Amino acid sequence: LNRPKGTKRNSAPIQEVMMLAIREKSVERRGDDSGYYGRLYEAKRGVVENNLSGPDISDSEVPVELKSKKPGSKSKMTLFSREPTYDTHSEIRKSKQFLDKYKNESGKLNTTIKFGSPNNRGFFLDVSDDQRFLFLCNSFESLPLARWNLDDVCQKAGEKLVNMDVADFIDEDTYTETKYRGFEVDAFRALLLSASVVVDVRMRDSELSGKKAKNRGTAFRIQPNQLGMLYKNTENE
Repeated sequence: LNRPKGTKRNSAPIQEVMMLAIREKSVERRGDDSGYYGRLYEAKRGVVENNLSGPDISDSEVPVELKSKKPGSKSKMTLFSREPTYDTHSEIRKSKQFLDKYKNESGKLNTTIKFGSPNNRGFFLDVSDDQRFLFLCNSFESLPLARWNLDDVCQKAGEKLVNMDVADFIDEDTYTETKYRGFEVDAFRALLLSASVVVDVRMRDSELSGKKAKNRGTAFRIQPNQLGMLYKNTENE
């Protein structure tokens, strides 16, 4: 991946070991809780749990999105969620029709989709000739299943991820913190179209009725060790 001209990348992230002197009593686990460490980090930073379209900390001179990694995790990191528009296929005009067509026997559709290469379900991402649209495709279908406006996706990324602090938890009381500064939209676009940024679809049938699909969000994700490729540099607190 060629980085845009005029930008730079530090040879290694700058990390600072942070200690949680007192674990926040208000942060409780919720069963099999993948969001626990995210809430723990937000509490330490004085941020109320939220689902903002912009960065978690926006009322400061340096707006910052907060992310975390639980101990030992090798999972991709969710950057943001953005739902596609279902208007490219005659049989799929809304998310429930998409779920109904591709869900498994337990009513779920969880799949990771990347650019150019079909996964084991046949799903892949493609782009229009003029690069206006990012398409969600299936190798068994002649038409795209859904689409995003690619410029809108990149704009969303730039607004949400303008700066980022990442807490890599060693245990519940200790983490290392890396600060990324200066999000590069062109780098994000390049990583998306080179299959480094992927899309995760996470849907299931509603438990309340068969009329509406439950959607945990269609997430754009990346391996944490590639975050530095999205930013101009890193810096200490």
